[in-house]
Amino acid sequence: MPTLERRRDLIVVAAAFLAPSLSVATQAGERTIAWRGEFVYFADSAVFTDCASGRRWPVAMEEDYAAMEKAYLNSKLQPKAPLLVSLKGRLEMRKPMEGPAREHLVVEKLEGSKVGSACKPPQQKSEHLR
Repeated sequence: MPTLERRRDLIVVAAAFLAPSLSVATQAGERTIAWRGEFVYFADSAVFTDCASGRRWPVAMEEDYAAMEKAYLNSKLQPKAPLLVSLKGRLEMRKPMEGPAREHLVVEKLEGSKVGSACKPPQQKSEHLR
């Protein structure tokens, strides 16, 4: 049986997946959670796409962000090609260079990266249900 903390994390992920218009930061109470997704760095812009929900966030250039950018640049990927990463982080509101404040992913700890891999597409339902 999962611990209470694990159940809470599963509820946060489920809420983010089922209700994309809701703020995960609000749901998570700005707690650190494990993330797996695709990171792209291009022209001083960094974006993370979550594998579980398909949602995208700009990445705050603070805390362990430098390690993720370094992994991306060392991977020698083509421009705008994604790097699969796993990390610990949280969502927080930040004011971008232009426009209103919005959620950004804050990378607390880059745990790994894998060149040549990508998020798996969601499984499609079978057309022949019995």
